Amino acid sequence: MNFRIESYKRVWNSPVTREINETSQHKSRCAYLHNGEWVTPCIIDRNLGEYLDDLPKIPPAYNASRNELNFVEFIEMRLQALLTYKIDEKVRILDVGCGRGDFLFDMAKHIAEKFFDGNIEKLKKYVDIVGISLGDYRDYYNPETNKCATRATLEGYGIKYIIGDMRRLPESLGGIADGKFDCVVSNYAIGKVGESNKVLALIHGILKFDGIATLADAFSLRGLSFSCISRMKEQKVALYDDFIYRWLNSRVSNFHMQVSPKMGRVVMHNNGEKFELPSEYLEAIRNHVSFLEFVKSIKA
Repeated sequence: MNFRIESYKRVWNSPVTREINETSQHKSRCAYLHNGEWVTPCIIDRNLGEYLDDLPKIPPAYNASRNELNFVEFIEMRLQALLTYKIDEKVRILDVGCGRGDFLFDMAKHIAEKFFDGNIEKLKKYVDIVGISLGDYRDYYNPETNKCATRATLEGYGIKYIIGDMRRLPESLGGIADGKFDCVVSNYAIGKVGESNKVLALIHGILKFDGIATLADAFSLRGLSFSCISRMKEQKVALYDDFIYRWLNSRVSNFHMQVSPKMGRVVMHNNGEKFELPSEYLEAIRNHVSFLEFVKSIKA
């Protein structure tokens, strides 16, 4: 499949988006309090192609096709089933930490063209695409990449853009899409706010039955904190990371983590069981046990 999208300059070069861009502030400021300090997050503007590169494949055991799928193939499979069997509900997609919403637009455009001959009204009838962000970056213009403001484009496709905190995900969504999603994605966003274990549990809680979450960030073992593995000087640290990820995967049936030199990738599946990380792992985090000590304890 070719997911290469037209350049944003061509797609958004309309009088409406030019006017929004010219009148908007060039730098958004949406600071939040983290560990007693005010932090201004970076603006996320990754598109569909970059999400496909970064996010993990869905293991065969986690989807009805029993093949390894990327998240777009999974969404297409769910939508095709809905249309074929005339199921009276929508396919619902959520991007946690959506930034400007570039991915949301790309996803909407791809689905509309592939399934509905570009008919946006049919897209709105069968698909809900939602993004949540700490701040409103729809009017943000990136002079380095020449990406225009996204507000008009997102509204045109019926995409819901929510300003809220992923650490209070159900409340932030406020009942949108009945609070349940077929697919949740997040690309380098969860680590910006901390409390990653809590956020993972909240994301799992908003999945429909048999729904999937695919997430990527610079996961490391310090309580699933976010410290880039590639920056660790000792190779054995990365090896310990991989050992514990495999241990976690074997202990939690609806959680799968992959590790690479640059990032960690997580897939979660709503198989009807409660999502819980192992108690000994959470206890080690609470007691600030080093991951090397934790490796020794679980090997024993």
